[in-house]
Amino acid sequence: MITLRALYQLESRSIDFVQAYSQADAKVDIFLEIPLGMRDPSNKGYVLKLLKNLYGLKDGGRTWWEHLDKGLSKRGFAPSPSDPSVYLKDGCVILTYVDDILIFSKSKQTIDDLYKSLEKDFSVTDKGDIDKYLGVKFSK
Repeated sequence: MITLRALYQLESRSIDFVQAYSQADAKVDIFLEIPLGMRDPSNKGYVLKLLKNLYGLKDGGRTWWEHLDKGLSKRGFAPSPSDPSVYLKDGCVILTYVDDILIFSKSKQTIDDLYKSLEKDFSVTDKGDIDKYLGVKFSK
């Protein structure tokens, strides 16, 4: 995609999902004891119910992926038949890697609109145009 970006003069953007796993709801009931240092005002031995997904849960990654997939599908994106981490819609391409995505499009406005839409349902950080990604630095 980086090569295609250069060849077809595509606009691009890197976006990071902040604390991605915890943006998804927990899929199963998980109960926790009240942590030391916090007191149970009722002294009845209550426990806490986990409402959001957490890093370290055995299905944590899958739960996040399903949440992200649902959010992108809601916006009309479909996974590529050859690679489910690549989403396509009307000349816009999204590459996903856990909680980082790269967006490519001919139109900067398309990318801006998508980012604004993602902000409504996700906590995201705009990393700007792609000059580095996953530890790799790109230069023209």
